[in-house]
Amino acid sequence: AFVKRENIAAELEHALIVQSRDTALTANANSDYSAVTTWARLPLQKFVLLHAKQIKLSSDKLVDAIIQHAQAWSAKHVLVEHANHARDLIRDLQKRANGRVHIKGVPHQNLSKEARLDLVLYLINAGRVGLLEEEKSLDLLLHQLRQFPNGKYDDLVDSFTQALRVLPTLGSGKAVWRIG
Repeated sequence: AFVKRENIAAELEHALIVQSRDTALTANANSDYSAVTTWARLPLQKFVLLHAKQIKLSSDKLVDAIIQHAQAWSAKHVLVEHANHARDLIRDLQKRANGRVHIKGVPHQNLSKEARLDLVLYLINAGRVGLLEEEKSLDLLLHQLRQFPNGKYDDLVDSFTQALRVLPTLGSGKAVWRIG
């Protein structure tokens, strides 16, 4: 479902901002892209996709780009697919973030891309996922979703799926009072 920014403006001011990363470590013409989706977690476990982007960067430039992008969006969490090629990247990100952003490696649990997407469809079907209306950066993601799993690229789909697997489990970072 599409969501108008003005309808959620007040909630966005206090939303938990999370970025989900599907990384590639080379910038070769035939390489996959490094993809990022930026999300707002609103009250009542609603998730709004604010922005999507894919780029080709070498691994030496990727750490800086991820940290800068997280800071530009005031992201509290950055999720990175914990694939073999990303172990050093995650460690380098954690060091560079220096506690300002929580970097979380997300294992894919040896599930296929299709199986991982199937696991989060209930959130979409339950109306808990919104796409920011008139956000042009989402057009490429929508194209990849329509082509999935047969499209040439699916990096944004991987980022999208990973975010929806983790967003319901993230804490706000605020203290929770329990009276028992």
